Amino acid sequence: METPYVPDAALDDDYRCFVLDLEFNEDTWVEGGAVRPGSPQVHHVLLYALNGTGLEQALAADAADAVPGYACFGGPVPSSAGGGSGMLEPGAGLATQIGAWVPGLAARPLPSEAAMRIEAGSRLVMQVHYNTLAGPGAPDQTSVALQTRSTPPAFVWRTVPIAQRTLNIAAGDPESVQSVTIAHRGSRPLTIASATAHMHTLGRRIEAHVDRAGADEDACLLAIDSWDFEWQMQYFFHTDEYVTVQPGDSVTLRCVYDNSPANQPIVDGAPIDPRDVSWGEGTLDEMCLLYLGTITPFEEEVPPVTAADVCAPAARCFEACEEPTATCLLNCPEVTTTCLGCAAQGLVRCGASACGPGLLAARECLVRCGLSELVFGASYGECMRVECPETWASVTACLDPWPAEEACAPAMEACGL
Repeated sequence: METPYVPDAALDDDYRCFVLDLEFNEDTWVEGGAVRPGSPQVHHVLLYALNGTGLEQALAADAADAVPGYACFGGPVPSSAGGGSGMLEPGAGLATQIGAWVPGLAARPLPSEAAMRIEAGSRLVMQVHYNTLAGPGAPDQTSVALQTRSTPPAFVWRTVPIAQRTLNIAAGDPESVQSVTIAHRGSRPLTIASATAHMHTLGRRIEAHVDRAGADEDACLLAIDSWDFEWQMQYFFHTDEYVTVQPGDSVTLRCVYDNSPANQPIVDGAPIDPRDVSWGEGTLDEMCLLYLGTITPFEEEVPPVTAADVCAPAARCFEACEEPTATCLLNCPEVTTTCLGCAAQGLVRCGASACGPGLLAARECLVRCGLSELVFGASYGECMRVECPETWASVTACLDPWPAEEACAPAMEACGL
């Protein structure tokens, strides 16, 4: 950060994004990085590579704000765009997370011959969460250092999250167990090379394992029996201990919280009263989150989307459909969550409004399959047919005719279909 920023004392939690000066004129590969927080009020830092109209949004918000950076929440998107949901507008390109800092996280290079891609034309956007309850405001100049290479590596590194977002931690409960299981509905094995856990101050234990399909055994990914918010680390596996998740396997994340009166955060010199706690980025909220570091041979990597075509990777599959139906689109393995959101919003706006309630009713299944798509590359169709067959039949029956409607052609074209 070139110009210091003083956190807003009127906010218990101040979420601020900063567009860094470094520009990338060609594809660049990151082999490692370090984030150095510049203030004790820094709760966490997330570093993104952003391009396209998403970068334009960020630059416009930065220029419009009287103080350094701009307000953001859940990602690099300005809070005034998308309701602070962390979602980019259609055609905004993809926000790629390439670094992070939480208390205790030490800088380490990625495994040999593995690297993350920063696409040509990108800029770095750094989201900083300031916890103003941690002390008086002071100017912050959090900084970032990257170890890069210009040539493609043998393996592409991706960081993918698994989260239990529907937390319900009851006031006074000393042993609140929250868990989530994500099934691998894709067609290719996934190799996991690291695991990083994240909870807040009520966390007591966290563990994750791979459930092997058709077998009694499982594979431990991570187990922290005594959680410490100030000691959060990324755990790299030895090369011969990488964990392979096969199609049909699943990953389970289990978080345990102590919300008893004796384990409450200190605010203004005294512990607060126990209260029901749910998911949130705020210091007094909680999270149940696991970041998996995965590696894929470079020749299998699909370059990220750069233009206004958020469905570009799925376009060839959709063009090959015998009929341009929603069923065929959802069955395309290349359909991402961003593409699905663009297409669904476009279809509802151009006439398929009657399908809106069905999509809302399918939210839980869509979120679950969205995680499977993000982590394992599974198509929504393949996942939904197994996870929620009745919902799948209802949603596709309603949406199927609309992609072929002339009135919906502009909406489909806006998504690259």
